[in-house]
Amino acid sequence: VIKHQVERLEALSTNLLMLSRLDRGILRADYEQFDLNVIIQRIVDEQLPLAQRKGIVLTFVPNTTLLTIVGSRDQMERVVVNLIQNAINYTLEHGKVTVTTDADERWVKFSVADTGIGILSENKAQIFERFFRSDRVRSTTEGTGLGLSIVKEIVELHQGNIEIESVINEGSTFKVFLPNRM
Repeated sequence: VIKHQVERLEALSTNLLMLSRLDRGILRADYEQFDLNVIIQRIVDEQLPLAQRKGIVLTFVPNTTLLTIVGSRDQMERVVVNLIQNAINYTLEHGKVTVTTDADERWVKFSVADTGIGILSENKAQIFERFFRSDRVRSTTEGTGLGLSIVKEIVELHQGNIEIESVINEGSTFKVFLPNRM
């Protein structure tokens, strides 16, 4: 129990530090060019054991073209990890989580779709607020309510945007749009 509480406090302090850095705008220094498919594939492979322990099918359906973006590799990894872990955490046993990538002339896009508990329509506007956790979420999983606010701030820092579609008891899809620099 003590170890678990220490891990929660460590996660909270890490998230608060990240938000502080985002607020001060000090994360731009490490921008580079990288392939989003490579990052997502590695993270899906890393999260596969967590999904399998819950009996969840986790798949990645990449666009076969090179999806190059310019940004912070570390921060984009944080976005992908957070969205995939949330999808796994809020999906019931024997559900599915699917990650896809795509691109057009303007955007490099990726989405994380799950067959989870869904988000109430009245909560959709609040889910990106710091410390927000709906009553439904509090009763199913632990968390700080900071993850999605960090995700949104990182995406916006990269001049992108994030959208959500959700149906109660059917699942949610988070769609991230990042500028196509090619």
